[in-house]
Amino acid sequence: MERGQEPGFAPSDLTDGRKLGEWESRYRDPEAKSAIRNEAIYLGVVLACALTGLFLVVFVMPEQFPRVSSDALHQFRLYVGAWIAGTLGGTLYTIKWLYHSVAHNSWNIDRTLWRLFTPHVAGALGLSTILTVASGLFGFFDPSAVDRLPGVLALGFLSGYFSDSVAAKLADIATSVFGKTRQHGE
Repeated sequence: MERGQEPGFAPSDLTDGRKLGEWESRYRDPEAKSAIRNEAIYLGVVLACALTGLFLVVFVMPEQFPRVSSDALHQFRLYVGAWIAGTLGGTLYTIKWLYHSVAHNSWNIDRTLWRLFTPHVAGALGLSTILTVASGLFGFFDPSAVDRLPGVLALGFLSGYFSDSVAAKLADIATSVFGKTRQHGE
């Protein structure tokens, strides 16, 4: 790392090591350019769907199910909202990762599956985090924190955005509760 640069994924030098006027893509291969473009389009569509879903959960859904009990509808909105907010968080994180990796010349085709599935894994983690908090299994979270939609959406989003960390922490919790699994040959 050069002197004066910040550590981490987004250094203070925004030139990406380029000279003034050097604008052409480092990715000359048409297959790479197409793959990057397709990933960006895919993530843009997932982002638009997640935002639309949030709008529907927050503003439209209450009006569409007049015969469903308000308590059942409230619970449904919380859980669907958690999934969608997690998906939104995971999608934004993946978009950030995509544009940084392209700019820093570290994009590679082998990460495609990670970029495609992270938003969906993040949605599931957003929901599972809300369910775990609501169950009272996390002693450090007040279960009533996820009784209201804004709290659910916030925690679902954060769980999705930091889904890699959430998955690792859930693995730690599972190991402490259920024990470590044995490897073959043990």
